Amino acid sequence: MFISLLPSVGAISNGILLGKFTLFLVLFLPSIWIGNMILVKSFAKLKNVFSFPLSIIFSSTLKTAVLYLSALILVGNHLVPNIFISSMGMIQLFTSLMGGTVAFALFKIAKRKI
Repeated sequence: MFISLLPSVGAISNGILLGKFTLFLVLFLPSIWIGNMILVKSFAKLKNVFSFPLSIIFSSTLKTAVLYLSALILVGNHLVPNIFISSMGMIQLFTSLMGGTVAFALFKIAKRKI
C-alpha cells in the first residue's frame, strides 16, 4: 500500500507535472491515494480471475473512475481549475494502462530468464 502514496507525493514535491497548478494536487491527494490503492487491490484480485491484460484494463478503469469523479466534484465546486478534468480522466487511464503494459512486459522477460 505504501507504493500507492509515492507517485502523488513525488508529483507535488517537484512541481513538474502541472506547473502553477501543482498546489491544487494537494486537494486530490486522498483521491489519488484511494485510486492507486484500488488499482493495486483490484489488480491483485482480478488477476486470479482474468488474464493479466484484462486485469490491468479493469483496474485502470476503476482507478480512473475514482479520479475523474473526484475531479468533477472539485471542479464543480470551483475548488480546482478545469485542467483537472482532463488530467484526472483520459490521461490517468492512459498512464495506468501504459504502466500495466510495462509491468506485463517485465514479468514476461523475467519469466524467460528464470
